[in-house]
Amino acid sequence: MLVKVFGVVELNYNFATLFITHTAPDGTSTTHKVYTTKDSYYEIYFTHNWDSPRGTYLISTVMQSVEIGSISYELIHDPSYKSAEEIMAEYKSGTSQESNISVSTKENLVVQSKIPSWVKNVFGWYYLDKISEDGVISAIKYLISKNVIKLD
Repeated sequence: MLVKVFGVVELNYNFATLFITHTAPDGTSTTHKVYTTKDSYYEIYFTHNWDSPRGTYLISTVMQSVEIGSISYELIHDPSYKSAEEIMAEYKSGTSQESNISVSTKENLVVQSKIPSWVKNVFGWYYLDKISEDGVISAIKYLISKNVIKLD
């Protein structure tokens, strides 16, 4: 996940140095030095991954030793994502949920397919940088070997 913090500050001169403090729910904080543009604009990005603490994050902005603003946001756990252990246990027990999808072909026929939830999670993990591209390729090869994906 990517969080963008940006704004414009009132300046009596061309550029300013801001100190932006990012405080996590566990109390750890990091202060970043950020420079404005000549138009008084600033921006900074914060990233989160699967292991980032869930809860409320606080961002405070200081210019010339004076706090000029603060904001908070909530990082939550999406219940649709499952841990690797949960997915493997579900897969091994054969109780994985499947989703129906419709695929239109050139002949305008509708073909029903089932995609196991663990397959969706593999791509979710890739999106979150939790597995490598090689891991995704291995999953695709497995799906081909089980005839879930058929190549012409």
